[in-house]
Amino acid sequence: MEKVKVWDSFIRIFHWTLAFGFVVLIATAQLELYEVHVPLAQFLMVMLTARIIYGFAGPKHARFLSFLYSPGAAIRYLKSMKTDKPEHYIGHNPAASFVMLGLIFGVFFVGILGMFALGVSEGAGPFASLVASWPEATQDMLVEAHHVMPKLLILLVLAHFYGIFMHNRVYKDDIVKAMIDGKKVKHGDEKDL
Repeated sequence: MEKVKVWDSFIRIFHWTLAFGFVVLIATAQLELYEVHVPLAQFLMVMLTARIIYGFAGPKHARFLSFLYSPGAAIRYLKSMKTDKPEHYIGHNPAASFVMLGLIFGVFFVGILGMFALGVSEGAGPFASLVASWPEATQDMLVEAHHVMPKLLILLVLAHFYGIFMHNRVYKDDIVKAMIDGKKVKHGDEKDL
């Protein structure tokens, strides 16, 4: 079984840092441990910014262009999973691409909302002076959006977990191990090589 290097060190470190960081951010928000929550969120925003830049300038399978698919391609891929000849992709498959883009940009958006919320609640952060003059209803909406959005992102995380489960079941290779060592099993009929 031939393995191909797909994800470099940056992508793998980013993935596990974001995964762990997201869990800690939710826990620290629930426990109101803002002295941990805020600096961790700032660190993750730097990581997300670097990942977005890497999405345009990184190696092939890190680039957003390598996993921009139409909704039709995602539906075809999902349908193929039920057949005896499922489509193979060495990078992100069309369904996973929607989840990955949703997670990257969704968490980034939550971070931006968090900067607004920090300005509203603490009078701190990069948007503090901007939001100070906004109507209270707008300020409240921003804080509420920052609290609600992570709950919606959990649905994408669950879709990600389901995709991992289905990938392992259908292709009989360990996608989690691939996100640790960067190598995926080459099946020989990949559509994105």
